[in-house]
Parts: sequence; structure tokens; C-alpha cells
Amino acid sequence: MLFRNPTEKAFFIEMLANGIPIKEDTPLEEIYEELTKAATELQFFDVVLDDNIFIFYDDLGEIRTIVKREFLEENTKLIFQVDDYEKAMSDAQFIGKIVFILTSICAELRCMLFKKPRAVNGQEDKYEFDSEFI
Repeated sequence: MLFRNPTEKAFFIEMLANGIPIKEDTPLEEIYEELTKAATELQFFDVVLDDNIFIFYDDLGEIRTIVKREFLEENTKLIFQVDDYEKAMSDAQFIGKIVFILTSICAELRCMLFKKPRAVNGQEDKYEFDSEFI
């Protein structure tokens, strides 16, 4: 099984749906180099970097998904794109593996941009509750 717990599953769904947040100055060539190593080792995909777009091919040479760097207002993200919804559903296992590999590479290269936990004025939220509910 790909996910060990619901938190991991939610994390990877977030990465797929909203993109992988990365530092703005991240050189895509470094990510590409690691992706090509993974492709050689795992032998189920191939990848090409073309003008800030990663193009992922299956072992038959068909394009399964692309990942494009987009500079958004809040941050920079690697956004997954497919031709249509039906194709995405048929390629879900392939795309899920690519999300896992790409997220792992970004974390290893320390180029993922993690948001700080929400806190008002630098303080944690505090809640009081009745101890009889514990």
C-alpha cells in the first residue's frame, strides 16, 4: 500500500490537487537529474524537461502527465496537468507514483516550501474544555 496512514494520503492528495510548493529559485535541472536517476532505477517511466515543463512518459512512450512550474501570487508550485478527467482516472496509479517520487525528490533536495503553522501573533491557539470529556 502506498500510504501508511490517512495523514500521508491527505498530504499526497494535496500535492496532486494543488501542486507541490517549491522555493522560487529552485533549479528544475537538479530535480530533472534526480528524476532521470529514478526513471533508470524504477524503469516504469521516462521524463523530459522542456522549457520548465516535465513531461512524463510510460514505458510504452505515451505521455501520461506533465508537471509545470507556475509562479503564483503566494508561492511557486509544480502543478500536475493531464489531457482530461477520464485519462487522469485511467492513469491514476502512474500519476500517484510520480507524485510520490517528485515530492520525495523535492523534500530530499530541500526545495519544498513548507508553510509555517498558523498562529495568531506568533502564539498557538489555546482552548479550554471541561475535563469530564477527556
